[in-house]
Amino acid sequence: MLDKANLSGADLRGARLMSKLDDVNLEGANLSDLKAGADMRNQPMGLIRIVLTHASLKGANLEGAKLGGAILTDAQIHNAIFVGATGLKEVLGLDSTQGKETATFDP
Repeated sequence: MLDKANLSGADLRGARLMSKLDDVNLEGANLSDLKAGADMRNQPMGLIRIVLTHASLKGANLEGAKLGGAILTDAQIHNAIFVGATGLKEVLGLDSTQGKETATFDP
């Protein structure tokens, strides 16, 4: 677990993250092409996915990220970029995020 970690500005392009990251700071991080959605090929012990509850994704770049099944409950996504991100309809808690009105999604 990386709960409460400060990963602001981190370059995690193309990384595969399947972890619980509660209260993590990912402000301004490059998460483009992130692989964080549930991978059904690797689910023998339950659904493995990224959990970003109360995380700060302000200004983060999530272009092209695979997010199906990710959990973003009460996350802050002010000015985050989700253009080309897949699985957004399956993201849990997206409706409870803060700053959704300033985030950029596909038209």
